[in-house]
Amino acid sequence: MVYKGKDSSVSWCETNEFATDYAIACCKPDETCYRREPEGSNSGCLAGVKNQNFVAPTWAQAAQMCADSGGALCDDAPPPGGNGPRTPPNCKWRGCGYDTLMTWSNVPCPA
Repeated sequence: MVYKGKDSSVSWCETNEFATDYAIACCKPDETCYRREPEGSNSGCLAGVKNQNFVAPTWAQAAQMCADSGGALCDDAPPPGGNGPRTPPNCKWRGCGYDTLMTWSNVPCPA
């Protein structure tokens, strides 16, 4: 599934894993989401900054970027232990200008 960067209620099933129209949202094992490493600096945006040096990755490239930075594409699972709400798979308000873009996720498409 792909999700709007600032509104996780806007989503659709993307069946073309080679599409390059989407941004990236990664989650750490505790479900903390991020779009850049280190956090707080747009110079660390995993796919670049929108309207500057952004390069939209395929699903596999996005998944690898997350893995290389210690995370995974976000899913819709609750945090470990089930405490607290799930992290939306879009990583709202986490920088890089992705709030207006659709983002890849690890949420499977409905059957």
